[in-house]
Amino acid sequence: LNVSIHGLRRVLQDIDPENEYILFKDECYYFNSEIDIKLDVEEFRKKWLKAQSIEHNSGLRAAVLEYERAAEIYRGEFLEDEIYDDWSSLDRENLKEIYLVILDKISEFYVLSKKHSEVIGLCEKILEKDNCREDIHRRLMLSYYRIGQRDKAIKQFQKCVEVLKEELEVRPSIETTNLFEQLKRDSLMTKN
Repeated sequence: LNVSIHGLRRVLQDIDPENEYILFKDECYYFNSEIDIKLDVEEFRKKWLKAQSIEHNSGLRAAVLEYERAAEIYRGEFLEDEIYDDWSSLDRENLKEIYLVILDKISEFYVLSKKHSEVIGLCEKILEKDNCREDIHRRLMLSYYRIGQRDKAIKQFQKCVEVLKEELEVRPSIETTNLFEQLKRDSLMTKN
């Protein structure tokens, strides 16, 4: 324990040499209560809860800025270097799911705002974390189509088919297949 505390103290000292974060008194280590310590995990959850509240009361348009602020805080999986520690796996999965919900909400708003290039980037981030999200594959297909990249929309369908077969041993839903057929025929209504 002493070696770990010493290492932690050195890291914190390198970050902020003006303050002593970990103190020792009466045979106990404790965090210095005079220093305001903020955890990115807590900030992320606060922003997410605030965005949910705003969305519930005023709609997605009013909440999107807070969702974006929450997404900016997420820097990767919780304790990603400690993936084999059981105690962190539940939090890791929970935080990742929250992040995916946030990206989904933002991309949903961007679809409504016809910001299809931004939608593409967000959908790609979601699929990096969960490539079996068929709804996201469809959103990506539509966004490619809306910016005039029908070929990429069709290729995205093929990726979706491959992923679903490989990961889940299923075929795409009728909704996804119908969208593909419309894209292939170039007969999609251009409402967005």
